[in-house]
Amino acid sequence: MRPDSVRSQIQDVRARYAETYAIRAGIQAIPGIGGSLDTLLAGGASKIQMRRLESYVEILQSRLSVIEEIAADLDSEGFSDFILSTIDQAVHTRSVEKRQRLAQVVCRQTTLGFSWDEAEGAARLLASLEEMHLSVLREAVNAPIASGPYEGHRLVTLEKADPAGASSNGVNLRNLFFSHDNHVLELIFSDLVSRGLLRDEGVGRLSTKSMTVFIATDLANWLWKWISLPEEVLNAEAD
Repeated sequence: MRPDSVRSQIQDVRARYAETYAIRAGIQAIPGIGGSLDTLLAGGASKIQMRRLESYVEILQSRLSVIEEIAADLDSEGFSDFILSTIDQAVHTRSVEKRQRLAQVVCRQTTLGFSWDEAEGAARLLASLEEMHLSVLREAVNAPIASGPYEGHRLVTLEKADPAGASSNGVNLRNLFFSHDNHVLELIFSDLVSRGLLRDEGVGRLSTKSMTVFIATDLANWLWKWISLPEEVLNAEAD
């Protein structure tokens, strides 16, 4: 299937989403709270979400315009469900970066044709992350290979000095994100550990405290392949 056919299908799905959104907004106009909901949904909130939808479609069109080969089955229900789910995620985030990365998931699936379950899983995991999570994750998967006690691992750390040598090998994110409160960073790391994207390497090491030294997991590296933007891929290859 030609790329212009893909764009046409996405436009069709986009129109269906917009129609569905209007219907859902009408259904929510129920007695008691209906007036307030209707004002909100028909006013600022819906306008914001429609702007996000337009932004996402523009990004998709730009990315798909350079695609030469289509591997995914675009006539399947999986394609329609997948696109609708990414659109829904796109209109519910104010982050342009997340919309760009969602579009990258669509492009990867369109060109490489993985299972729809895998593509949807990558999109869902991405949807659960905020920009700060993505910034930390980018540092973790691209950190330099460590030596010494952590040899062979890519480390990120929240410690300025570490007896086991992590601070000299890993990327110190307290220094990198110095404008963020320490508690915010700790919460971000805790979120990433709970999602299985980072592993706490301080646990079980006598000279290192827990929740201070981390490595990206296989899941993190898998997700990063799905959501890496083209310039990030080029930078990684250059390194």
